[in-house]
Amino acid sequence: MSRSLVGQPQRTQNNPLNLGTFSQTTLRYLKGTLGPQWKVVGRADTNQTSNGGIGGGTFNHWFVVTLARPGWIILVKGPPRPKYIQVSAYDLNKTPIQGNEIFQADLNVGSYLICVSSTRNETLEYELGVVVEFSSTESFFALEDFDGSVCLQETEIDAAEIVGPILSNLVITVNSFSEASCEIATGVTVTVNTGVTWYIGKRIPAIDYDNYKIILEVGDDAYYDIVHEPSLSEWQDAWERDHQDTDRFPELFVPLTNRP
Repeated sequence: MSRSLVGQPQRTQNNPLNLGTFSQTTLRYLKGTLGPQWKVVGRADTNQTSNGGIGGGTFNHWFVVTLARPGWIILVKGPPRPKYIQVSAYDLNKTPIQGNEIFQADLNVGSYLICVSSTRNETLEYELGVVVEFSSTESFFALEDFDGSVCLQETEIDAAEIVGPILSNLVITVNSFSEASCEIATGVTVTVNTGVTWYIGKRIPAIDYDNYKIILEVGDDAYYDIVHEPSLSEWQDAWERDHQDTDRFPELFVPLTNRP
């Protein structure tokens, strides 16, 4: 995106600074100065006779972000005096987006205005972190219990059958199966190679396979959007992708993440 020659004092909600259109997670770190400025404005002969005067500066900085697919826009104020800075977000109809916690449902495709405002009649420096994040497109199983259980699925037993008793040392190099049990003689060692399984259990009759299938259904997106878990490593990767090596990852983003 080319650099704009229009400064923030000349911008309004009708010509905000375009931060870009995004379809993957990205982070931006904005800095600026708000408040009045004591400078000559108007014609070149302002100090003599003209229609000019003294003034300048702005109390609002406007930006726009466009989502190419549903996602989240997360805003965080940084130093030096964040309590005097107000941050608002608006849709194209200039309707304020309700200020919600980070775990809010995603926003629809479209453009969103971001306004950074000063609440004081003095010069204020500000820093603002902007995260445009999108949910993962990976599929996953959601188990009903949370005790650390895992889900294993076997469509059929395609393994060599081992029938006991095992009377000599044995190294299992391919997936194997023993029905119900398998006796190992005293002093005998059975080694199962890495990546290979030895299943000892009930043989499922072919006519009964339907009773052992895992029943799946598509999850409710609105439900899963409630559990929004920003990843610090994913945000760091996004930052490194869009910024130079000399631009360090801003620390103000770290408290907003809740997993590595």
